[in-house]
Amino acid sequence: MPLGPLWLGLTLLGALQTWAQHPTLVLVPAPALLRVPVQLDFQEEQFQGRWYVLAETENSSKQREPISYYVNTFELLKNHSFRVSSFLKRNNSCDHWIRNLVQQDKPGQFTLDSFRGLGLKRYEMRVVKTDYQRFALVLHTSILATKEGVRASLYARDSQLDPELRGKFLNFIKSLGLTDRHVAFITHDSKRGS
Repeated sequence: MPLGPLWLGLTLLGALQTWAQHPTLVLVPAPALLRVPVQLDFQEEQFQGRWYVLAETENSSKQREPISYYVNTFELLKNHSFRVSSFLKRNNSCDHWIRNLVQQDKPGQFTLDSFRGLGLKRYEMRVVKTDYQRFALVLHTSILATKEGVRASLYARDSQLDPELRGKFLNFIKSLGLTDRHVAFITHDSKRGS
């Protein structure tokens, strides 16, 4: 009897058993960063300012609490890095945090200045595409322990999601090999002021 089909069957059975025991495992592999471009001729002065986060998705299948408001404000510093102030509202809680993103080899590519305190081995943010006036497609990658996390975000200068931006984001995540099953579109409730 040939052993090839037997080994294949046992391997598949083991994979299914592992998945059944740990259904929240990362299901979609992280995209190869070498094939994900950075915005050509990135203009840091034009990128600074307020960006509403209108949509996000990850390479994880975990359920996330709905977000009703999420905004990042990028302040350009003298060393070409950004101080980023973030405000996020979900359910009855509000979170605010500040972090510094340090420019890497390419303009438009950043890392956190102190990610090791967060338990991360690596963190990177890339501005993949932007017109500076309306939208930005942003890719965040991180390694925590042995898991590689990927999050794609749609930033916009306005808090309203229009069909064109929605389409750009869905095309972006598909180009990364991510699924649209876990996309979180953020509503930006009107009770929150500007």
